Parts: sequence; C-alpha cells; structure tokens
Amino acid sequence: MATADHVQRSVAANQVPDEIISEILSPLLKLSDEVFSERSEKVLLDPGYSCSTYLLVCKAWLRVSTPLLYNVVILRTTAQAVALQKALEVSPEIGGFIKKLRVEGGYGAAMHTILKCAPNITDLFISLFIHGTDSTKGLCSGLPLIDPRRVILHDASNPDEKPKKNKQVTQLFETLLVVVTKWKNLKIFDFPYLPAWPQGDVPVSDPRAETLASALVKSKSLEVLIVSVERTFCHEFPGYLRQVVNATALKSLRITGYLRLVDDMRRLVVELKDPRLEALIEWAPFPPPDQGIEILSPSPSPPPGAPDTVEDLPSLKTMGQTSGATLREITVYLNGLQGSSLKSKPVDPNVLVPFTALTKLRWTTWGPYRKLSFANPPRNFSALENLQIMVVRGQSPSLLDISLKLPYVIASALAPLIFFLS
Repeated sequence: MATADHVQRSVAANQVPDEIISEILSPLLKLSDEVFSERSEKVLLDPGYSCSTYLLVCKAWLRVSTPLLYNVVILRTTAQAVALQKALEVSPEIGGFIKKLRVEGGYGAAMHTILKCAPNITDLFISLFIHGTDSTKGLCSGLPLIDPRRVILHDASNPDEKPKKNKQVTQLFETLLVVVTKWKNLKIFDFPYLPAWPQGDVPVSDPRAETLASALVKSKSLEVLIVSVERTFCHEFPGYLRQVVNATALKSLRITGYLRLVDDMRRLVVELKDPRLEALIEWAPFPPPDQGIEILSPSPSPPPGAPDTVEDLPSLKTMGQTSGATLREITVYLNGLQGSSLKSKPVDPNVLVPFTALTKLRWTTWGPYRKLSFANPPRNFSALENLQIMVVRGQSPSLLDISLKLPYVIASALAPLIFFLS
C-alpha cells in the first residue's frame, strides 16, 4: 500500500514540465553519432546497462523518454529486431520517433515491419557482413519504403577482412544499387571501399566498389561522398571515385583518415591534375589524440611540426624508456609499406612494460606487418596493469593472447577491460 509521502512525491514528479524532464533525460538517453556510425571497432566486453530502465521510473518519464529512446536504434541481433517488430505492431506510433537506424545483420522478415513503420528515418547504417543463414528478405523489401538523408555502408575495406559472398548479401547489395538511384532525399553516402594491398605490389579492389560507384553516379540528390583512408593506402587514386565526381548534384568528395594517409592521398590527387576533382575534394584528417603518441611505420617522411611522431618499433621502445611512465594513451600504427623485415621476427613483449600509466592502447598492423606476432612472455611477466581499453586492428592474435589468456598480465585491470577488434 502506497504511503502518503510516496503519493505526494509521485504527484510532485508528475507536475514537472515535460520540457524540463526532457532536458534531464536527453544526456542519459542520447547516443552519439560516433557510436552510431562506427564501423571499425566492435565492443567485445561492454559493462553497460539498458537505457530503457529510465522508462520505468514513472509515467511522466515514460511519456517523455519514449521518443528519446527510439530516436537512435541500433540492432545487433535478430532477437532485438524481433522485439522492435513486436513493439511496433502493438504501438505503430513509436516508429515515427526513429530517426537513425543501424542494422548490423539481415534479421529476416522483422526488418520489413520496422522499415515500414519508420518513415522518418534520416540516417541509415547497413552492414554487408551477413551470414548465408541470415535472411535479408525483409531489408530488401523494406528499403524502398524509406528515403534516408545519410547512408553508411559497412563492408570489408582492408586485406585482413574477407567480404561475405552469399545469396543474402548479393540480394541486399543489388537492392541497395537500385534504391540509391531512387532515394530523393539522399545527400550523404559513406563509401567503404578503397583498393587494398594484401601482398607485394598487387592492389585488390572489391568489385562491389566499381558497381556501387556506378550506381551513385546516377543519384540526382547525392551531395557528399565520404571515403575513409584510415585503414588502407592507395598507390593511385581509384578510377571509380573519379567516376562519382560526375554525379549531377555532388558538392563534396570528403577524404577522411589518419593525417599521414590523407596527405599521401592528397599528393595522388595533385598528380592527376584534374581541376574538377580538386575542386570537389574536401580533406578531413582525423584530429590528433588529446594524449599519447601516434606511431606510424614506415612512411615517406614525417609531417612537419610533428615531434611526437615515431616510425618503428625501436622508436616505440625509446618512447617507453623516456616517457612511458606518464603516457595514458598511445596508438601503434605499423603499415609496412616500404618493407617486411619485421614480418617473421616476433616482438619482444617487454616493449610494453615501461607504459605503466597506459589506460588505452591502439595497435594496428597492415601490409607486411599484418601478421606481426609477439614472442612468448617469460614466466611471471607483467605489463599494462592499468589498461582499460585496447583496440586491435589487423591480425595481431598474439597480442590478444597476452591480454586474455595469461592471467598474470594486466590481472588487476582485467575486469573493466574493454576490447575492440576490427
């Protein structure tokens, strides 16, 4: 039985204007665009909680929170898609609240209902990493029912990722080729493809890249094409991107990525001497990290004014000896574009020992370095005791082994540790 005090407090809570409740709850329920659009890092261990718990506080919070909660929807499993489908079948009006939809699979017939009930979608994330048993039929029939402003496509974009090739992916991709030419509101497309260099000097370009570029040229509304060079390197500017420049409404070809790779791409464009292309390109390199050092290896030459940039593992060792005790975040980026001398030589894990204050480690290996491995650590080896987040890109399984399989490594921080793979 409710007490008088409880009733009084409930009445008081319901008297708070919805606008104030919305201001209070918005920061708690809002998902950043970075989380929505991320396609290179996947959380393996996430200690988070469900935002839907805020809806259970009282009727006022339920009323105000519902539009906020459904504003950005991320579907990572079939069960989540089915649950949303059932919610929409009971209360179709909540579909109008969905503005951003991220779909990381096929999820069967549920996706048709979701897309049918969500006519106000402005931002759409689609992944082509779909297994052959994961039906895309609902997605294929539902995509023509929406008209998004921005589309982010996720697919293999480096030599260490193998694109999925099955009937479900083929059907979805072919549907996408059709709808991008018909969507009238499409303004921004995030393009996932660039030629990769898995071995030697032989570039590999996914056939989907040229096919998709040919479809995007036909769009009468596309204004911005975004291409990331974060995870690969080109020795020549892709011809299919020059083709997209002919799209009638295109205003910008935005090149994003690490500063070094963006600068390399800039040089390739200058060499083409294509005024139309140069006029459309917008260079948007990633900002430098607030703390830590970005380690690039090897590259033609360090950019001027970057005293903290080092280019190889010996320099990483030197960095650890001189300032490892103070750095909280570092990025190790080895692309091996000029050689492969380290490909067969295991890395001494002791190179990590000096980084006693490190809380975030990014470890990236491409090209000849992509199979770089760590030597077996000695007994009672200990390192990275304060590490909380580790991002691994490329093939560095032994680095994960050090963190996951050996209990005497980062033992004190293992519980809160979050891993990313890409």
